[in-house]
Amino acid sequence: MLSASPAASASTPKAGFGEGGGFCASAVPGGKKLGASFDDVYACGPADNSGTGYEVPSKGIYKGFFEGAPYSYQCTELADRVLFDVWGKMPVYGMNLDGKTFASTVHARYKSVPLIANGTAGKPYLPGDIVSFTGNSKEPDGHVAVVTKSTENASGNGKVTIIEENAASSGQETLTVSHWSLRAAPGAWVTPHDFDALASSGTGHSSALAYVVNGSSGTVTPIETDSNTALKPIKVGSDPCAIAITPDDRTAYVVNSGSNNVTPINIATDTPGAPIKVGQDPAGIAITPDGRTAYVSNLGSGAGTTVTPIHIATNTPGKAIVVGRSPQDIAITPNGKTAYVANAGSNDTVTPIQAGTNTPSRAIKVGNNPGGIAFTPDGKTAYVANWASNTVTPIRTASNTPEKSIATGDGPGGTVVTADGKTAYVVDSLSNGLVTPIDTTTNTAEKSIHVTGHPEAIAITPDGRTAYVAAIGSQSGSVTPIRTSSNDVGKAIKVPDSPVEIAIRPDGKEAYVLSSSANVVTPINTITHAVGKEISVGKFPITIVFTITPRREIATSTAVAGARHGSFGCPAPSARNPRGDALEAFSAAIRGGMDLRWAAISPSVDFTDTTTTFLADDPANWPGLFRISGLTYERFERPQPGSTVPDCVMVSRW
Repeated sequence: MLSASPAASASTPKAGFGEGGGFCASAVPGGKKLGASFDDVYACGPADNSGTGYEVPSKGIYKGFFEGAPYSYQCTELADRVLFDVWGKMPVYGMNLDGKTFASTVHARYKSVPLIANGTAGKPYLPGDIVSFTGNSKEPDGHVAVVTKSTENASGNGKVTIIEENAASSGQETLTVSHWSLRAAPGAWVTPHDFDALASSGTGHSSALAYVVNGSSGTVTPIETDSNTALKPIKVGSDPCAIAITPDDRTAYVVNSGSNNVTPINIATDTPGAPIKVGQDPAGIAITPDGRTAYVSNLGSGAGTTVTPIHIATNTPGKAIVVGRSPQDIAITPNGKTAYVANAGSNDTVTPIQAGTNTPSRAIKVGNNPGGIAFTPDGKTAYVANWASNTVTPIRTASNTPEKSIATGDGPGGTVVTADGKTAYVVDSLSNGLVTPIDTTTNTAEKSIHVTGHPEAIAITPDGRTAYVAAIGSQSGSVTPIRTSSNDVGKAIKVPDSPVEIAIRPDGKEAYVLSSSANVVTPINTITHAVGKEISVGKFPITIVFTITPRREIATSTAVAGARHGSFGCPAPSARNPRGDALEAFSAAIRGGMDLRWAAISPSVDFTDTTTTFLADDPANWPGLFRISGLTYERFERPQPGSTVPDCVMVSRW
């Protein structure tokens, strides 16, 4: 496989350059699409291995942006297009860049992107992964391709489909995965075992949790996002309606509108704490970025004209803050200085609260029945959707002054802003399938976007490339993807009826759709738009949030390892324990404490980012190699006599 040279032009095109079926013919004379595509990036041909072909593109200000040498369509050119158009990262270049070095070059350029060896247990191939193949005597430069589909199961076995250039005439092939190892097809251009893979999100495989609030069950359902498995529901108050998680991912706070309180949930153990009394009919909640204060809006009459601050360190409510009538939605500026409260009552205002002093400032006049609030990433502007006025009001946060309201469709509600801050998208819930994009530089509405059904909710991927709109239809629900670079609409994705909320996982890999009548959450792959298996939750799921950091829990009353009169070791690495640690509790929450009673343990232990109530051990008996960065415990105790000795197989399953 031939290498890509540095691009001839230093100009950077807009996002989406290189996408679409017409790119192949327009970028290179005689170019054509091969048929295979991935997220609107098409495999092109032909290549020219003689070196007398064309750069890609062959002319214009972006000449050579994807392929700087005269070789036309090569495997590295396709990988660079995927890197730019799917991953949102600049292409990589270099005189020594070829198929076999592409993955390692990306890893060296972007340190947050992991480099995963083929055959690594627990690391399946996923759509969007870029795979570098080492090569052989026939193809010493190796090859690089992109995974478009995977059926790999929990045991690491299945099939993987790849998109490629300068290889299969169709632009794609299907390879076998056996015991986590991708095998080359017979007679293929690569060696079957020695290559690397890059996780497409750049963050590795997430084990973050989702928490779904079930309005009619009085519960919250945790979901393991790696496996999309619902865990045991957590009992909270009556009629829960909102939830927020502290920035350190330690506590979730659930607003219970029927019992006029807030339930804190310990995320490490999924156990609810004592309810915190707030005002009447609480409706919304937001937590400051420093994690010190939660603000709860109280919708009801009487005390319902207030916002209750909760001191998170002690879970105690502070003095109620008087705001406008029927406060509902609440949001906090990115710098954490101000909480904005939308007063949905007849006075049509937003009340800013100074977070440092819990002091309300003068109310800001907006439109009728204000609701959804969204900020630009720099925090300079808040956009408030006015449901009954069919407008959105921008507010300058530095001075708390409103600007001229922007006309939208009927019933504007959910509002989101792209990651680059250039566009706000507003769901027009009473319209027949309309979403209003707003240019934030001019605060003008752009041409309405037509989606399927009556839109209810909207979410944008973390990279800002795609917005997903959940809508109610006559017989079922749907989710419509919108490419933010062009506002082009993709094919509607069918989901169960009554989708009321949609949210994107922190790693951007899946969108989760809540269907209130079906009592399920439907995951959608954001790369392939494939619909995953429905996840059953409680009655009337209404909202969802995610933890950012992974968590693994050991559900034991007391963790015991080894014995005072014996030793404990792990003989060798295994599929479940690839590093061969004698004891591993990585990102674990150990409920009943850690009583480490071993006389000797080898070769290593890993307690990275583990939390527990107490630690009892003898430091003299620890192995030479241990990983304890982030290990926290409340108190230290001496080891107690008597124990049972777990074997290596058991602890490797932790």
